[in-house]
Amino acid sequence: MDPFFQVRMILELKMKCNHMNGIDFEALEKELWDHNALDISKIPLYGNSGFLLSVLIKPEEEETILSILRKYDTTSAIEKYTFERTTLSRKKEYVKKEDNVLSIKISTKNNTDTLKQKEEKNTENPFSEKENIYNYKWEYEELAEYAKSKHISIREAREFWDTVYKNK
Repeated sequence: MDPFFQVRMILELKMKCNHMNGIDFEALEKELWDHNALDISKIPLYGNSGFLLSVLIKPEEEETILSILRKYDTTSAIEKYTFERTTLSRKKEYVKKEDNVLSIKISTKNNTDTLKQKEEKNTENPFSEKENIYNYKWEYEELAEYAKSKHISIREAREFWDTVYKNK
């Protein structure tokens, strides 16, 4: 497999939620994210007011996530599916400007070094090695919090942090 990608086993847990109100779902969703859920989706069930909840997790998180789902379970069944998931290889770095620190997720073609290590080796801006960077993305919650604190849009916050990162 190309080092640009990583393949790992993933579990999908599904349960029907017929009697869960919005407050319960919000609490469940927060608890799932806090316990390392990789993805959460809510699919409407036609013909009733419920929905199908799907949670993607790493196999090692199965027991923890199952116990959380059982606390909120309104049906008697939780379905489990196992599959391989292919994703871009990613690194996470932290960028600081004054008193603010934001996380950036970076996908590179050669993920053996972090961009910080490449910068230290070359003293060049890591973005000058564009052939090695496939994509990057700021953590949304951190970006949104920064934008709110500065009374600017998320787009303006992203442009600001892009400039900070590219010029470091």
